Amino acid sequence: QSKAFGYHLNATYFWQTGQFDKASELHYKALKIRLHLKDSTGIAASLASLAGVYTSTQKLDKARDHISKALAISRKLRDERLILRCLHAQANIYGMSGNYDLALRNDREALRILEKTGNRRGYSEIYSNMALCYFYKGDLDRALFYHQKVLQIDRYFGDKKQIGDTYLNMAQVYQKKGQIQQASS
Repeated sequence: QSKAFGYHLNATYFWQTGQFDKASELHYKALKIRLHLKDSTGIAASLASLAGVYTSTQKLDKARDHISKALAISRKLRDERLILRCLHAQANIYGMSGNYDLALRNDREALRILEKTGNRRGYSEIYSNMALCYFYKGDLDRALFYHQKVLQIDRYFGDKKQIGDTYLNMAQVYQKKGQIQQASS
């Protein structure tokens, strides 16, 4: 078990530093151990991590396959933390594939879980994803609505990087709406 966790930690480092082949290799080693141990939670976590690597490398079919398996296991376990992680990852994959309605469906399910847990911080990621989906669908008013929600949460937590990212996203929306004055303010 600890060896699998060690592989996971090292894989995460390689993923974050852009060494995706090494990250995949180590996540697969962790997965192999977890399969042998019949560690369902670990298996789901490894599959979700592999989906993240595949998402980063634009291998969206592989990412979708891995996250779907991870989500199915997470649902069987009724592990809301893992379900939430998988739903969000799957929503991102759907969004990157242009399947905005499916992404939004996942985001709405994730919001229902967050409402039960009271994890206010988690709302920011979900709302941000929803805002981007609405932006790419052309529903600019809804995109701004969700960006405003993200901004409110991130101000509460003092997340300066996310606040800056949200302002940039909002400027894009205003620019697309032809409201150049709003985009620059």
